[in-house]
Amino acid sequence: MKWCNHPDWYTQKDGHMFIPTDKCPDDVKKAMDEFNSYTFPEEYKKSKMKKYD
Repeated sequence: MKWCNHPDWYTQKDGHMFIPTDKCPDDVKKAMDEFNSYTFPEEYKKSKMKKYD
């Protein structure tokens, strides 16, 4: 994961999704989004539902 060496690009609590910060490049945000969708499917689904409410 190319964002692991850049802790200013994300926030994360143990066992939860990676949340990109404003400093995170767009291509990394997309990769992080895809990673979250496979690794944390239930939490990812809930986070996407909140965005569209």
